[in-house]
Amino acid sequence: MDIAVEGIEQRYGPRAVLRGVSFKVAPGETMVIMGGSGCGKSTLLRVLSGIEKPSAGRVLYNGQDIVRMTEEDLDRLRKRWGFCFQGGALFGSLTVGENVAFPIHEHTTLGGKVVDIMVKMKLDMVGLTGFGDLYPSQISGGMAKRVALARAMALDPEVLFMDEPSAGLDPVMSAAIDQLILDLAKKTKITTILVTHEMKSAFAVADRMILLHEGVVVADGRPADMRESLDPLIRQFIDGLPDGPIPLRRNRDEYVRSMLNGHSKA
Repeated sequence: MDIAVEGIEQRYGPRAVLRGVSFKVAPGETMVIMGGSGCGKSTLLRVLSGIEKPSAGRVLYNGQDIVRMTEEDLDRLRKRWGFCFQGGALFGSLTVGENVAFPIHEHTTLGGKVVDIMVKMKLDMVGLTGFGDLYPSQISGGMAKRVALARAMALDPEVLFMDEPSAGLDPVMSAAIDQLILDLAKKTKITTILVTHEMKSAFAVADRMILLHEGVVVADGRPADMRESLDPLIRQFIDGLPDGPIPLRRNRDEYVRSMLNGHSKA
C-alpha cells in the first residue's frame, strides 16, 4: 500500500507537536520513525493510523485521504491494518490463543475450526507453537511481544503499525524481535511503520528512516545515509552523545517560553 504524508501539523492548544511533517512510504517498505522523548513520533503514529485527526495536512493511502474520511470508511480501511502497541496490550483474561483470535472473531464470520487453524498458523509464525492455552501472566515479556505481533498479523494486513516493539526487552530478546520483524517483512511483503528510539533496532529493521526533532522531519533516508551523515543533530542522536544541538537540561522559564511559542523540546 502506497502511503503519502503531506504537511501534517498537530497542535494541542498553543503547543505544536508536529509541524509540517511530510514523507512517503513505498509498498512493502519498512519505515522507522525515530527521535527523542517529546519529539512527536508517537503522536505521528496515532495520526497515521487514524486514531487522531491532525490539525492540518493529509495522510494518503493509495491516494485516499484518511483525514477527510468518514468514521465508517476509516473503520473499513483499518481492517486492512495491523497494530502492535507498546507493551503488547494483551487481554489478561484471555489466553494467548484467544488474544490472537480476537480480531478474527471481531471482523469476520469464520467458524471455530477455521479460526483455530488461523491462530495456530500465526503462533507458529512467531515461534510460539503450543503456547495458545497459556495466559499473558504465564509468559515472558518477550513472548508477550510476539503474541501481540501474531495478533496484529491475524487478518494478514497490508500495513503494520508498531510502537516501540523492543522496548523493555533484554538485548538478546530485542535482537530476536528485530529478526522476527525482518523475517515477516520478507515473507509477507507487508508495509511497516515502526516507531522507536532504540538505535540498534532501528538500523536492524529499517529500509528507510526519518528523524523527528521538535515536531519536524530533520532527516529522511536509508540507514546508510544516516550512518554517514555529518549533521551534528543526527550524529548526536545516533551516537547517543550528551553534547550537541539537542539540549539535555533547560530551565523552567525557557521551557515555558518554548511551549507558548509552539515548540516541544521536552
